[in-house]
Amino acid sequence: MPKSSAMATPARGPIRIAVSGIDGSGKTELCQRIAEYVRVAGRNAHIVGNLPRAYRQPVTAVVDLADPRLSSFFFNYAKLHHDDAGRARSAFTPRFVDYVMALEEVRIHHEAMAIAAESDVVVHDRHELDRRVHALRAGCNPDDLNLVFDQIPAPDLSVLLDLPARTALERITRRGTRGYDENEADLTTNRCVYLDLVRDRPQVTVVDARPAAAVVFNTVAPLVTTLLTLRHLEQVR
Repeated sequence: MPKSSAMATPARGPIRIAVSGIDGSGKTELCQRIAEYVRVAGRNAHIVGNLPRAYRQPVTAVVDLADPRLSSFFFNYAKLHHDDAGRARSAFTPRFVDYVMALEEVRIHHEAMAIAAESDVVVHDRHELDRRVHALRAGCNPDDLNLVFDQIPAPDLSVLLDLPARTALERITRRGTRGYDENEADLTTNRCVYLDLVRDRPQVTVVDARPAAAVVFNTVAPLVTTLLTLRHLEQVR
């Protein structure tokens, strides 16, 4: 059963669902299942990701004119010079990288909401919580982060997929090459920071991500159904 489940009554505009967790927790899989579930229910869904391009496609230059994000410089450099975008925080001062990415998270949110304004549901594959975890680990000032992330409205449903670092690492290893920062020590520390943060966030639903993806989805599906029902009732009033 999910722990500490609390949802906001969806306001006008798309319903927003955020999925967070350490690498290997199954964020992307859950986002895809939620989006498909929404579509089967007769609504349209839009998935928003915040993973830098260097993780998703070949890198040919440090400065990529096709990518408007300033942070692409760090990750492209790491990919070209170290063959691993995950080494960006070791190639540069981590705090500097994460301040830039925190600011970009605000921009990503507002751009995505403009693009998906006509969608019924927006599903965030990683969100403010993920960005905050990395920024805190990099030494960014919590008050600075609050000022930045206050520019992003809270989602209607926020899910944290939680599992032991060793289990996550086994999944990462099965799917391919592990990144520089995908090791048991870093994943364990990240998990601890996530759990520390959500202790003060009763609106975040913590879900055990150890079971199969279908089981995890079945845990979250009733929460999604409730949001869709609330939105339907709001619309027919």
